[in-house]
Amino acid sequence: MLNLKTGVLYLEGGGNIIIEKTKALTAIDVNADANLDFLKVNEEAVKESLRSMEVMDISGIIIIDCITLSKEERSKLDFFVKMQIKNHPKIVYHGITKLGLLEFTKSGLAIDI
Repeated sequence: MLNLKTGVLYLEGGGNIIIEKTKALTAIDVNADANLDFLKVNEEAVKESLRSMEVMDISGIIIIDCITLSKEERSKLDFFVKMQIKNHPKIVYHGITKLGLLEFTKSGLAIDI
């Protein structure tokens, strides 16, 4: 559920995401209380972020700043994203950076072939 006053999108699992557009890129910040399963919150945030990219027609460079995970959990999240991205053919997933950021691009151009 999106709180229009704060711009915060609350996730069912207890976390939230904040979507901030700039001229250069769109940043999505994932937040949660310390007592939650961070991998689950990140997975839910990725699903909601991908949906939001489509619904809100977000294009260009999109960065998701997930909650910090262990190396093993980061691998699980990477696999999860690769499975989810199959449902979003207009969005390209470029992987996880050394800083733990998820990188995406989405073309905003409509091309007739």
